Amino acid sequence: MDAGDGCGRTVTAVTSTKFNQHTGGLDHAVKYAQEKRLYEKYAIIDLDAHERLPFSNFIPYLPEPWKNVISAAELQRREDEYLASLKEEFANDPMNRWRLDNDNFRDDPIVKERIREVTTPNYILQYAKGGVTDEWGHRRVRGDLRPDTDLDSDHDIANTYFAKMKEMGIKRTTVLPGNIVFGASLDPRPEVEVVCCQAYMDFVLDKFLGKYDEFIGVVPVPVRTPERAVDLIDKVANQKGVDALFLLSTYEVNAGDELYFPIYEVAQEKRIPIIFHGDTDTTGFFSSFKTYLSAYALSFPLSIAKQLTGITFEGIFERFPHLKFAFIEAGVTWLPWLMHRLDITYLEKRKDAPLLNKLPSEYIAEKCYIGTQPLETMPYPRRLKWAFDFFRERKMMDKIVYCSDYPHSDWDAPSSVHSLGYLTDQEKHMMFRDNALKFLERS
Repeated sequence: MDAGDGCGRTVTAVTSTKFNQHTGGLDHAVKYAQEKRLYEKYAIIDLDAHERLPFSNFIPYLPEPWKNVISAAELQRREDEYLASLKEEFANDPMNRWRLDNDNFRDDPIVKERIREVTTPNYILQYAKGGVTDEWGHRRVRGDLRPDTDLDSDHDIANTYFAKMKEMGIKRTTVLPGNIVFGASLDPRPEVEVVCCQAYMDFVLDKFLGKYDEFIGVVPVPVRTPERAVDLIDKVANQKGVDALFLLSTYEVNAGDELYFPIYEVAQEKRIPIIFHGDTDTTGFFSSFKTYLSAYALSFPLSIAKQLTGITFEGIFERFPHLKFAFIEAGVTWLPWLMHRLDITYLEKRKDAPLLNKLPSEYIAEKCYIGTQPLETMPYPRRLKWAFDFFRERKMMDKIVYCSDYPHSDWDAPSSVHSLGYLTDQEKHMMFRDNALKFLERS
């Protein structure tokens, strides 16, 4: 779709495979990036991409007895959730509705085949082809960092990843955890989250980090057990290739709580920055919605806003003055609103935030970075201009970092930023590379 860019020009909005399924999808986005020679010109750093390796890759790094418990539990969880999604899908499908009348629904040949796809070690390969629904029962059409056949070695996996990066114009990428960490954060047993975070780190340190400069690594932090989190950070934070801590935004306890203080203390001691990553939350406030869409639409930015509000009003910027934070996978339009809202409420009730010595927005502008994805440009890029005008006014253009969120369905190609005519070339350089380097620098 063509739309004005806010500067009188017409540009083609290319943001994700999801948006461009009918205009070439990934191929179109890659071609666009190649035409603009983004790779050579900007040497892009992507602060948000995810591994999509099968869960079985991590099982050898789990301790006993969790190795058997988690592997079996993970497969059972996927089977149960997928079975429920199939029943919902078939209920709305006249061609398959009759299968629900079968007392042995699970034994139906079609059902068994569909379940097999998501419970075998190589289910991710099928998932990448768009032939399987995801864990919430929603169909996805996406590229993946894996090819259509098994890879024989870690070197093959890395080279495949690098090839995808180069096609999109990306020089280095921050590889964030996948289901092993996201799923463990939902387990009612905090110990499961601990061992899964440890297994993930042991795997990436053994196979990739420090061996390939293209990879930027993060430490997934098991927030619910801060003493174990500190042990993990102490163990791996100084390893080559480890450059940030990774925290999910959906924990019930807000990030200004004392529960986080030991994590902040060790992060400040080691001068390692902290990434808060948005996610879908279907608990608490969001559980009142009847559809996944509603929770998906709001929980990413609102869960991030919750954590930043706690950090700000509880005086974390004053308690830990050397910490740097990045908030990613929530887009950019939530932050101007939140900064304005926090300033207004602080001026009304500042006695409730006694540690603050300046306006909340001033702390945020100084200490916080924001990821671009999912950039709220489609289908009208010019409608986002006001947000960047705000960031210029607050002198925050050096705090915006490019994020792709590849290979998720709403991933943003570099062209999502490059095509915005109201950004200067210097600003694009900053967003594509300079700001990420500054954030990751341990100073």
